[in-house]
Parts: sequence; structure tokens; C-alpha cells
Amino acid sequence: MVRPAGFAALALGAEVRQRVRRRLTRSWLRRLPSVVPLLFGAGIGATVNRRDTGRLAMQVRADLRTRPPADRGYWAAAGPAVEGEVIR
Repeated sequence: MVRPAGFAALALGAEVRQRVRRRLTRSWLRRLPSVVPLLFGAGIGATVNRRDTGRLAMQVRADLRTRPPADRGYWAAAGPAVEGEVIR
């Protein structure tokens, strides 16, 4: 059961929340011009890193495909045993 004092507290709480929200919004908007270059640089850096990582991955895969395996029976021995197969 909410008492009349509870309603006043709810109304006061909403008003305080609204004031705090406005104040934070204003301070954030004042700081926005100084933050935009940082965000822009972070976006460019992320794009460049993603592109270069993909390029490096393609180079590593191509290099690994050209190399013969060190032990040709490694993956066969490491795989699960098939029923009826003799394990050496």
C-alpha cells in the first residue's frame, strides 16, 4: 500500500532523475567536440586492424597450405578410433 508521502517521494524522485538527466546531457554535449576526434580515430583504427588481420590470416593460410605436414600420420592417429580399425 502506497501512502501519500510515498507518492510525494515518487514525484520528487522523477523530478530529480529528470534534472540529473538534463544536466548529464548538457555536460556530454559540451564535451562532444573534444571527444569526436577520438571516436573517429578509434573507428578508423578498428577498420584498419580488421582489414590487416584478414590480410595476415590469408597469408598464413596460404603459407600453411604450401608446407607438407611434418608427420603425415599425425591427424589419423589423433582422430577418433573407428570401429574395426587397428591402432598402431
